[in-house]
Amino acid sequence: MTTGLLQLRCARCRYGASCRTMPDRCPMCGGSMWEAEEPRDVAEFLADLDRPLGREPAERLNDR
Repeated sequence: MTTGLLQLRCARCRYGASCRTMPDRCPMCGGSMWEAEEPRDVAEFLADLDRPLGREPAERLNDR
């Protein structure tokens, strides 16, 4: 299963964004060119959210 969101990266500053429609401009640098990234599995997306918190992705399931 995928998230159903566009996964984009600003061509100018490399800022990453996940959204349903392509933004007019980058909120970080004002650039207007976006590059599409490969869709990711929901589990991989959630694991990326856990890593900055210092948790291993498997810990998410044990928190419930």
